[in-house]
Amino acid sequence: MSDMPHSLTAQDSLIAVMIAVSASDENIRTSELIT
Repeated sequence: MSDMPHSLTAQDSLIAVMIAVSASDENIRTSELIT
């Protein structure tokens, strides 16, 4: 059970980074569409 939090934290961090990257990509795309 002690290993679960660490693995979940690592996965959560990776997912958070992927979401941030996808969000930034969407912002760039929307800005390009607006301009």
